[in-house]
Amino acid sequence: MITISETGNLSNQVTTAALKNPATNKVKTIKVFDTEANEVKYGSKEENKLKSGTEYIFEVKEYTVAKAGTLEADKENVKWCFWLDKTQDKLSGKNFEIKETPEKEDAQEDFLLTSKAEEEAKQKEEDYKSINEKGILYAEYITEEKDGVKTIKLKVKFSKWLDGERIKTEAYIDKPTLSSSNNSVATRSVLAEPEIAEVYWMSADGERLEETGYSEDIYLYIKTLGLIGKTLDTNIYDKDLTPNPAPMTTSDDYADWKENKLKIEERDHIKQFKVGNKETYKDASSDEKTDEQQDPYKAIFDFAYVAESPEKQDPYELELYVTIANAKDIGIEISDGQNKFGNIKLTPKETIKDAFFAKVEKEEVVADGPLADVKNKKGKKVGEKNPTTKVDHYEKLEDAVIGQKIKLVVECDNINDKEVVLKLFEKEPLLVAKDEPIPVLQDGKEITEIIAKVENGYAVAEVELQKVDSSKYNDWDKKLDPDKGELKQVEVFVKVREKENEVTESIFLNENDKSFKIGAAVIVYSIIYDGKIEKKVCDNPAKAKYTYIDKTNKTHVLGKTKVHSTKRHRKKNLLSTKKDDDVLLTYSKDIKNYTLGDVKFGFSTWNSSSGRWYINPDCFAGLIGAMIEESVVDLGFNGFSIKNGNTAGGSSSHINGEKGDLRYLSTNENGERTYLQDFHFDYDRQVKFNNALYKFGWGRSGKMYSENFDRKVMQEVTNPTTKKKEMKEVTVSTLLPHTKHMKKTTGTVKYRHHHHLHLTGFDHSKIISK
Repeated sequence: MITISETGNLSNQVTTAALKNPATNKVKTIKVFDTEANEVKYGSKEENKLKSGTEYIFEVKEYTVAKAGTLEADKENVKWCFWLDKTQDKLSGKNFEIKETPEKEDAQEDFLLTSKAEEEAKQKEEDYKSINEKGILYAEYITEEKDGVKTIKLKVKFSKWLDGERIKTEAYIDKPTLSSSNNSVATRSVLAEPEIAEVYWMSADGERLEETGYSEDIYLYIKTLGLIGKTLDTNIYDKDLTPNPAPMTTSDDYADWKENKLKIEERDHIKQFKVGNKETYKDASSDEKTDEQQDPYKAIFDFAYVAESPEKQDPYELELYVTIANAKDIGIEISDGQNKFGNIKLTPKETIKDAFFAKVEKEEVVADGPLADVKNKKGKKVGEKNPTTKVDHYEKLEDAVIGQKIKLVVECDNINDKEVVLKLFEKEPLLVAKDEPIPVLQDGKEITEIIAKVENGYAVAEVELQKVDSSKYNDWDKKLDPDKGELKQVEVFVKVREKENEVTESIFLNENDKSFKIGAAVIVYSIIYDGKIEKKVCDNPAKAKYTYIDKTNKTHVLGKTKVHSTKRHRKKNLLSTKKDDDVLLTYSKDIKNYTLGDVKFGFSTWNSSSGRWYINPDCFAGLIGAMIEESVVDLGFNGFSIKNGNTAGGSSSHINGEKGDLRYLSTNENGERTYLQDFHFDYDRQVKFNNALYKFGWGRSGKMYSENFDRKVMQEVTNPTTKKKEMKEVTVSTLLPHTKHMKKTTGTVKYRHHHHLHLTGFDHSKIISK
């Protein structure tokens, strides 16, 4: 089985052999050849690319010799690695050492997947692991010797899924340079054999479609290999029954998709397809018969069968598929019988297919339209490109919180321009009585029946799960976030019917694998003893709950704080003018202390005359984590921001709850005002606390503020008379860890930090959102 070992940051990797006998000779130049000894040079032409699954030979041609007589021995230590140009940034500079491996089959599925932003870290790891395991199909180190001179080569085959990637391959003796400018690195693109790797239909919520209705937009997903720069002619056909009972036609029917060209610009494309109305498929449906679709043999053997006249027939269910009309012209090796992709049923039935909660985002897709001209600066046509459009994408949600505005979406077939009625119910009663619908707000009014009009196959209604601070919100909040016990969630399902049909209702989200939950509007922080901080986020939070997980994995519930949103300040007294540019603030005095065993923290004094009690919730988690780390129960809190996120008093930087002041720790452990020069300043404890603050995120994007100060310490010195070593008290200039000296006593703007530690530079990337 193939293995490609991880080298991580290769510039820091040194082999055991290299440690024993550090190499001084270096690889200077390598070249690439095919199996016929033809050189494959660098370039964008097809002959300059490495065909996937094809053997190529990388050969070391020149060395930089540092010491005569050592080169031939060093050649035995030549190693090879590669990395991917496109994914280098995404994979954080990771590279792969090529190990010798027997040949294996290529992977069946694409392992270079793109990732959503919220899954980026996880996807990086998955991509790296996949390339590591599947990127190379075969590798062999070759040493040829003639007249005492060794020639070092690498035979290698790359996977087809690296199609379009610029592979950088390097030969090295000690460690790789990882620099494309060096001739020890060969950059070549991989080209796969032309292939249609995957085709299927999608709905606007990203789900695969097996059935659709008329007069709505659906989306054709196409994954290709080896076809970048080519244009696909995609035709739509209706599959007829075989054998075809009279009077049906003897071949599949062509459905006219006028805008059927797709320019392959990257590996994956999503192309909009406007299904069209029933008239569009009149010819295709004229030889279909519902009875025959259900029982084709009835028509074959029933000689008394007489077809109804076309004017009495409804459009019947059609079975559509996609063919690539110009497959052979663009090099795709495929038989006519296999040139059928993306089967989907086109049904005339009126159906409510699904109902779900979602957020609606705009997504750019290839538009259902003709290819657009590409022109140069002089207006001359030099090529074609896909037209694009932005369409609604419904991202399904699994939970929400009270007070949140959210979209309810109903997916339908063939009921455009009609209205649907939705009701929400609890699986187990908590917020309302059993079998009663859950009231929501729409346009400020409380309703239990939500009405929405179907357009393009979807009905969308925005509702609010009760207004924050209303009596009903407060009642629900107490049930979902009780004073004692854990947070609760209620599972909700949806009943939907057509407005004109009061009899037939469809029920959705009533199965365990498709449940939807409503909870309290609380951000939950998990502060972990090792410096990690995790949080479960929610929209429009009203509270933050802080927990601490100790070394025994026990969870301590530290308390809850009020949270509110306010406009972000650009600087003191100046608000942001951007839309939705808000920040969250939490009220620090809601959690004053906690003690259980070795887990403890507390504030002794609150020292702001201007009410600067408000701090960013993430920052507060970092502060609490540091306090617990050093069991600080006597902190003097001088303040962060006021309620609207502005600063107050003489400070100009304390905005948005991101920067704040703390008193230095005192040996009296009472939160008193303490100067760095004071006898009761607890230097040792303050050093540990500063390190703890850094561990939990503070002082990382910028150092915290303090001042240089003189400190007397016992230090070993040489007695000038006796010339002997002895301990003596000396004065040294000191600066606390993770701080910088910030003192200015002249000019218009003055500041000192000799009596307080200024917290800043919190790294929000330390917070892991879940």
